[in-house]
Amino acid sequence: MARPLMPEASSGPAMPSWPGSCPAPPPVSVSYELTPSGQALIPALEQIAQWAEEHLPPESS
Repeated sequence: MARPLMPEASSGPAMPSWPGSCPAPPPVSVSYELTPSGQALIPALEQIAQWAEEHLPPESS
């Protein structure tokens, strides 16, 4: 009986492997959040966006 190339993983989906290759690392999860200073800018940015909608010509496609 042939020996498997990679041992069975104990958790997560199986990753394909080829002789001489490294297994793929697990997916990375990153979450971002505005700081209080960044959140304080939201009202000003919304006003700038509203001004732009009222005063700038629409973009041509």
